[in-house]
Amino acid sequence: MVKVLVLYYSRTGRTETLARAVEEGISSVEGAIPKVLRVGTLPLRISSLLMR
Repeated sequence: MVKVLVLYYSRTGRTETLARAVEEGISSVEGAIPKVLRVGTLPLRISSLLMR
């Protein structure tokens, strides 16, 4: 069994639609369990560290 976490942030809903499509693809793989979570905005300091 493989668990796959899909994290996304979406203001307009387009990225959420993509994340749900990814979830569907993961679900089609035998033994894979998707978990989709929407995240809020990151504080500027954290997001700048991630962009390095």
